[in-house]
Amino acid sequence: MELDAHGDLVWEAGASITSPDGVSEDGQLLVGIVEDIEGESVVLRVGEGLLLLEVQGVPPLGVLGSEVAVRPSCFEIWPIDL
Repeated sequence: MELDAHGDLVWEAGASITSPDGVSEDGQLLVGIVEDIEGESVVLRVGEGLLLLEVQGVPPLGVLGSEVAVRPSCFEIWPIDL
C-alpha cells in the first residue's frame, strides 16, 4: 500500500511531527524510527517498511535513530498492485 500524510508537516518539540493546521480529529497517529534526515526529507522505519516524509523546520537535536510520532491532518491510504 501507499501511505500519504496529507498536508504540510512540521517538527515539534519532543520529537513529534505534526500538521501546522492541526492534527486529525480522529487522532490518527503513526510511530516510527528516524532512519535518515536530509534537508526536509525524513526517512522513517515503520515496522518492516520505510516511509519518506517532507518535514519543514529544524529537527530536534538527537532525533536520528529515535522514535517519533507523526500526527498529520489526515492519512490517505492507496492500494498498489505488486
